[in-house]
Amino acid sequence: MEMVKRELEALTRVTRVYFEKGLDERKRRAGMNIGSGSSVVVPSFPLFSVYAGTKAYVQQLSKSMHIEYKSEGVHLQCQAPLYVHTRMAARAKGYYFFKPSPESYAKAAVHWIGYDSVCVPYFPHFLQWCLVNMLPDFINDYMCLTTNMGFLKKST
Repeated sequence: MEMVKRELEALTRVTRVYFEKGLDERKRRAGMNIGSGSSVVVPSFPLFSVYAGTKAYVQQLSKSMHIEYKSEGVHLQCQAPLYVHTRMAARAKGYYFFKPSPESYAKAAVHWIGYDSVCVPYFPHFLQWCLVNMLPDFINDYMCLTTNMGFLKKST
């Protein structure tokens, strides 16, 4: 429950303030929320279900509010990265081509502001998304389960 509170309460409060304060003062503006490939790219994310669920909330909040406010010149976007080379993902297997530095990801992310309401801005992550969508869900589910089991073993 702490993860749900931590992940969603602050986002919801900040988003609310963003839209309540000063919409009339600025004619055009953009907001970006960070979701996760765990809720956008893969069909399930076993062993990290609550995390994936909170990121699905981020995606749905962003998409819905984008529609609500786009007529007022506001573009709200949810960006959904896969692994980025941070402390959180340091133990995850993967080539650096698919696991960019935070700086590389941020550079790609900035270029996507103002486009789709949900996007995977880092091109190698987008390629992974395309590959995942070609496979049946049961294969993706199995791959995520075994990957996440290995990830949890390494962290204990």
